[in-house]
Amino acid sequence: MKLDSQSELLKASLNLASKLDVTEVLQGYVDLACELTNAELGALSVINARGQVSLFVDYQMPPDFSQEMKNSTVGASLLEVIGDNAPLIENEVVPEKILAELPKTLPKIDNYMGFPLQVSHRVFGWLYLANREGGFTQAHANLVRRLGRAAAIAVENAQLYERAQTRERWIAASNELTTMLLSGSSVEDALETTVDLIQNVAEADGALLILPSVGKTWACEFVAGDDFQHLLGVVFPHNGRAMTVARTGQGVTVDCLASSLHLKVPQLAEYGPALYAPMRAHGQTTGVFLLLRNVGGKEFTKDDLKMAHSTASQAALALELAEAKHLAQVATLQAEREQIGRDLHDLAIQQLFATGMQLASLKDAFVAAIGSLDQKTIEQAGIDNARLTNELETALERVGDSADQIRQIVRRLRNNDGQVQTGILERLQHEASLARSSLGFAPTFIVELDGKPVKDEVGYYEVASDIFNERIGAVAADDLIAVVRESLANAAKHAKATSVRVTISLRPVEGKLSLEVSDNGIGLPENRTRNSGLDNMRKRANIHGGIFTTEKNLLGGTTLYWEIKL
Repeated sequence: MKLDSQSELLKASLNLASKLDVTEVLQGYVDLACELTNAELGALSVINARGQVSLFVDYQMPPDFSQEMKNSTVGASLLEVIGDNAPLIENEVVPEKILAELPKTLPKIDNYMGFPLQVSHRVFGWLYLANREGGFTQAHANLVRRLGRAAAIAVENAQLYERAQTRERWIAASNELTTMLLSGSSVEDALETTVDLIQNVAEADGALLILPSVGKTWACEFVAGDDFQHLLGVVFPHNGRAMTVARTGQGVTVDCLASSLHLKVPQLAEYGPALYAPMRAHGQTTGVFLLLRNVGGKEFTKDDLKMAHSTASQAALALELAEAKHLAQVATLQAEREQIGRDLHDLAIQQLFATGMQLASLKDAFVAAIGSLDQKTIEQAGIDNARLTNELETALERVGDSADQIRQIVRRLRNNDGQVQTGILERLQHEASLARSSLGFAPTFIVELDGKPVKDEVGYYEVASDIFNERIGAVAADDLIAVVRESLANAAKHAKATSVRVTISLRPVEGKLSLEVSDNGIGLPENRTRNSGLDNMRKRANIHGGIFTTEKNLLGGTTLYWEIKL
C-alpha cells in the first residue's frame, strides 16, 4: 500500500468515524495503523492513574500475551520512552529494561514504533506497531499521526454518544422510580426496586443501599447482585467513607477499593471501582448508594457520579413525597371517621334519645290511662295491660342499647386524644413505620391469621382486618400495641441489632393472640439493673391470663414471646 494514498487514509478515517463504541474505535485504529504501515503486530494500551492497563486492544498478538496485558500494571519506564507528542521509532530489538516489564509471552520484536494517542489535549493511550519488514520511517509516523487525529475525533464522538446513552438511561430510571414511588408502593418495595434499578442502569456488578443504623453507624439494608448478598447487614462506621458522603452530601468515586490503604469496611477489600451517591433531599441525607464493580472493571466516571447523584436525590425526594401522600391519605381517612363519629353522636344518638323520651311519655300516659279504668272496662276493651307495658319497656331498653352501641362505636373511632383510631392492622403498620426511625432500619412485620400470613390481597386483607378488630377487644388491642412498641424500643436502645423480626399471630378458634419479637443484637445483659419494660409486658400478659418469656437466640440476639387469651 502506498504511503501517500490519500484515498486509503480517507477511507480509514471514515471507517473510524462510523463507530460509536470507544473499544471498537481503538480496535479499528490499531488494525488500520498496522495495515497502512504493513506492521506485523500492533497493540494499544489505555493506562489509568495507578499505572494499570484499563483497556488493551491488539492486532495479531498471541492470545496469552493479550490476556496477561489486560489488567496488568505498567512500569514508568515503559511509558517514558514515548513522549507526549513525538513518536518513537526504533528499528532495533526491544531493550532488556523494557522487556523485563512485559509478559514473557511477548513475540520476538525486531523493530517497533510507539505513538501517543491524544484525545481532548491529553494522552489517552499508547500505540505500538512492531515488526515491519525494512523498519519504520518518519513517513510512517506522519501517516499514523494523521490517522490518530481521526481516531481521536472518533473517540470523542463515541464518548459523547456513550454519555448521551448513559444519561438517557439514568433519566428513564429516575422517571420510573418517581412513578413507582408515587403510585402507592410500600417504602421497602420501593427501596428494593430502586437498588436493582440503579445497579442495572449504572452497569455495576453490585449495588448497596446504606441506611442509618444503631448509634453513629450505618448498615447495608438492601443489596442488588447475586454475588453481593453476603454484604447485607454489614455495618459502616461513623468515620468511614459512607458517613462522610452522608454528612457532606457529596458523592465520590474510588478507583479501586482493593488498593485502598485505609479501608474501614474489610468486606469491601475484594472489590474494584466504587461509587458513593447520597440520597439527599432538603439538606438531609437519608441513605447512601454504593455501586461496586469487580477488580479490573471499568472505573466510574464523573458523568456516572453526576447522574447517580441526581437519581439518588430524586429517589429521596420521591420517597418524601410518597410518605407525605400516605400521611395525607391517613389524615383524610381520619377526617372521614371523625365526621362519622360526630354524625353518629350528634344525629343518631340524639334521635334515639328523643325517640326514647317519646316512648317513655307514651308509657307513662298508658299507665295513667289504664290506672283510671276499672278492671271490667279493661277486660271488655280487650286490653292486655301487662303485655303492652312489657313491650313498651322492651322498646325503651332496645333504644337505650342502640344508643350505647353507637357510643361504643364512636369511642372506638377515637383514641385517647380524641383523634380517629384506625383498625388493629393499620395500627401495627403505623408502629412499623415509627420503629424505622428509632431503629434506623425497617423491621420485618409478619401478621398471621390461623397460621396464614395476612397479605394485601383483594378482599382477604379486609376480611382479616375485620376478624382482628372483632376478636381482639379494645383493651387487648391497646396492650398488644404497647408491647410491640416497648419491644421495638428496647431493640433500638439496647440490643444494637441490625435486624428485627416481629410476628403477630391470631388464632380465633383457640382464642389466643401471640406476639414474637426476635433480633440479632447483643442479647439481654447478664445482670440487668432495670426490668421495668419487661415487667410491664409481663403484667400486660398476666391481665389476660397469658404468658411472657425471653430467651437468647443460638446465633445471637433475643426473642421475646408474649401470648394472651381472648
